[in-house]
Amino acid sequence: MAANTPLKEVEKVIQSAPAMEKSNDVTFLKRYIGTQYNIIGLSIPYHRSLSKKGYSFSTLSAKEQIKIWNNIWQQSTLHDSMTQAVLFWEKNILKMDAKQAWDSLVGWTGKIDNWAHSDGLSGLYSYLLEIKPNMVLPQLKKWNKSKSPWERRQSVVSLLHYHTKRKKVLPYSTLLPFVENLLEDENYFVQKGVGWALRELDNAYHKETLVFLKKNYARISSTAFSAAAEKLSAKEKEELKILRKAARKKKWICLGIAILIIAIIVIVLVIKFLPSKSNDNSSGGTSGASQPSSTSSPAPIDSTLCQRAKQRGLWQPRCNVTVRSQVRQVQFQLLGHSAEGVG
Repeated sequence: MAANTPLKEVEKVIQSAPAMEKSNDVTFLKRYIGTQYNIIGLSIPYHRSLSKKGYSFSTLSAKEQIKIWNNIWQQSTLHDSMTQAVLFWEKNILKMDAKQAWDSLVGWTGKIDNWAHSDGLSGLYSYLLEIKPNMVLPQLKKWNKSKSPWERRQSVVSLLHYHTKRKKVLPYSTLLPFVENLLEDENYFVQKGVGWALRELDNAYHKETLVFLKKNYARISSTAFSAAAEKLSAKEKEELKILRKAARKKKWICLGIAILIIAIIVIVLVIKFLPSKSNDNSSGGTSGASQPSSTSSPAPIDSTLCQRAKQRGLWQPRCNVTVRSQVRQVQFQLLGHSAEGVG
């Protein structure tokens, strides 16, 4: 059987679905799911009915079917075909060998680009974590630090998925670090996963998780908090909201103070280093010619000349003796006469 024959069969079945089962707004659905894959948009109930009905290769051995569905997942660019691959495992994983299932599924995260496929795989990973924690947990630790946001999301959502489905739950002290490591993650879908994980942790370990929420209320993003608080009592939720509101107010006050301090520093630096306007040049004589300026120290004032000018009622000095002017000699403007003309 050619490797791509099953893929073509699955895609043909999906494309042949009744129009009423297909999305009438593919553009919106792609944006809602967040995928770049092509999409027909079959409803999940119809997807499940197709999976239950099976395909021509559904009678093959488990090993052969695993290989086929792995190829379909890795090769397909149609969102709906990939959904069928996830549903195959969802339907059969309980009767599959855990190691065989893990060896196949662990490589699927690289093609995730949307929350729908991510959450479907999280349910499978969570089951395998429950029965083979030593096999799955090390990989979740690697994903927790991955550059891929979808692998980081897997590292927390797969811890429990829905805790009501779990017969055994790992210790709280084992689970919490995965979530805490991603509290400040900037990716929206990772934050949704953090909130999901906190909600399920609360369902499994309410007392411990509530203490954590009260201690870290300021670190939890609004995206994560909305999911984390879903199952809290009204009183608990309101208490946390009050704490978060106060923390936000304090944050804005601190930010405002920081901005004010920076503005003051900038103003001081501008004043300090802004060049002063020169008003050092003075005119002398009837010609009004400018006198040359100099960086040397100003000459001392001739006290005798000043005294004689005062006696004649001609005292109208313009003494440029400041450091800025530093003129070559002190000039006196005596009613239109230069200092040399006094006497």
